[in-house]
Amino acid sequence: MLISSRAWRLSPRLVAALLVLLMLVPLGRSPESSAAPQPKLSLSPDHGQSGDTIQLTGWRFPPDAAGQVTLTTDDSVQGEFVTDADGRFVIDLVLPALDPGQYTYDVIIPGTEPGRREAPSIDFTIDEPLPTATTVPPTETTTPRPATNTATTTDTATPRNTATPTDTVTATATPTPTATPGSGSGQTLLAAGDIASCGSNGDEQTANLLDNQAGTVITLGDNAYDSGTTSEYANCYDPTWGRAKARTHPAPGNHEYNTSGATGYYAYFESAAGDPKTGYYSFDLGNWHLVALNSNCSAIGGCGAGSPQEQWLRADLAAHSNACTLAYWHHPRFSSGDHGDNPSVQGLWQALYDYGAELVLVGHDHTYERFAPMNASGASDPTFGVREIVVGTGGRSHYGFPSVQPNSEVRNNTAWGILKLTLRSNGYDWQFLPVAGQTFTDSGSATCHGAPGGASAGGPVAGITGKGATAGQLTIRVEAYLAEGDRPRTAE
Repeated sequence: MLISSRAWRLSPRLVAALLVLLMLVPLGRSPESSAAPQPKLSLSPDHGQSGDTIQLTGWRFPPDAAGQVTLTTDDSVQGEFVTDADGRFVIDLVLPALDPGQYTYDVIIPGTEPGRREAPSIDFTIDEPLPTATTVPPTETTTPRPATNTATTTDTATPRNTATPTDTVTATATPTPTATPGSGSGQTLLAAGDIASCGSNGDEQTANLLDNQAGTVITLGDNAYDSGTTSEYANCYDPTWGRAKARTHPAPGNHEYNTSGATGYYAYFESAAGDPKTGYYSFDLGNWHLVALNSNCSAIGGCGAGSPQEQWLRADLAAHSNACTLAYWHHPRFSSGDHGDNPSVQGLWQALYDYGAELVLVGHDHTYERFAPMNASGASDPTFGVREIVVGTGGRSHYGFPSVQPNSEVRNNTAWGILKLTLRSNGYDWQFLPVAGQTFTDSGSATCHGAPGGASAGGPVAGITGKGATAGQLTIRVEAYLAEGDRPRTAE
């Protein structure tokens, strides 16, 4: 009875201690499990014929770990890989011999907990087989296929019309071939903004478009959500749009500056992003002059007339005599989207109009919107106007159109995609490329133009004033900002 009595008195304490231990175990593990990032996968492309090769990219996996890619239907091994020190891998897979339809890959790293499947599965599609050559009537083979492309040779005969540029425009639910003003095959430019988020797969879809398009890539800001940190660039942007990093000329958005000084952005793109203190720079692409500007005005000393950036822009434009000019940044001067117009960049728009620029590409509003060419005050100007296209369709999300602005010609807020430009010697073509499964597109073409007032693109336009005239003699005073500095040079 004595032993039994003591045991009875100790039992509540033992029970209480066991309960405390049981409560502490999950509490100690919970922060680790909640902090662990979820592995992600991306396929490029995500469809093809049996026997085609596609590329699987994985990230946020355990570092230096061996794994397998299996087919869900039968658990057959389709490939093997080893992750790098950052937990990433890239593997080429040959699409299996299966009937047309949708299938699923699983990624497995043996010995990991919990369970044996360490990453989300990812779907792919086996396409219908292509029609065989016997389905084409023999009589059609007598007409050489290259003849359908000979229309492009007329480009060289199309004179540049600096007085009245003519636009050819198509906005439809399916891609439509358009006329090609200018001459030569041109340079390809691919653009979008508001791109990568680890909480969305839209950037994975738009990155697949880049994989299948040759050309120079520009980003229009808000490249890595939510704050453009080093980690977000590494884990969210780099596995998708980072595949095109070597051919990318970026511009920063306001989300980049959620991190002080946009240090994550400048560290990732390094010299390609320009001076970290300013973020603006320019380069030539074929016959075109391209200018990357920074619309985070408060972070760099402003964007208005007389600001360091506006003075630099005028000097840069004066120093380049290219017939065609394109500028890009993040915040739109004009927009029908949720964010709306941004008067803070008016000084940049004015300078570009003064020097006869053709195009401005922007993001910020998560929409696609194309405007007619406009002058410095936003009025329609088909002769010398600057055309703005909002391309906030990189994959983050979509916004609405609460108030349609004047001169807005085409709008869409349901499709993700990229804008493809063909920059010719004296004109350009544009086409919006939607991601797989979406049909909206917008395409057209236009010619380049000179600067208003008869000045040539790239020529000085500022500060021309009459000084006096006697006996048929007129002396004028000309001020123009030159490339080597912000101080104007004066000639009389």
